[in-house]
Amino acid sequence: MQKTDLIDKYLPHYTLSEYHETMVNSPIEPGYQIAKDIDLSRSELITFLFKIRELPTKRLNLQSLIADIGFTNLEGNYPYENRIGFWTRRKDSQL
Repeated sequence: MQKTDLIDKYLPHYTLSEYHETMVNSPIEPGYQIAKDIDLSRSELITFLFKIRELPTKRLNLQSLIADIGFTNLEGNYPYENRIGFWTRRKDSQL
């Protein structure tokens, strides 16, 4: 497996670290594409959680969430990782 470092590029310092791994007996490219295209609206729980947060529920795949909610594609390392982010301003009197 190829080492990926995009998370360290965008979050070089953090206070919590958690690691999960699932081994899938399949070529990586189809799995990467499935993860990007999966339709989350088929999940009643996810649709419910989005509705109570007043978020869009019509198109619930990764690329639509990026477009509809305001996330940004930061960078990708095909087919190993895809980094997305949400830009906001920090509420800080010193800024």
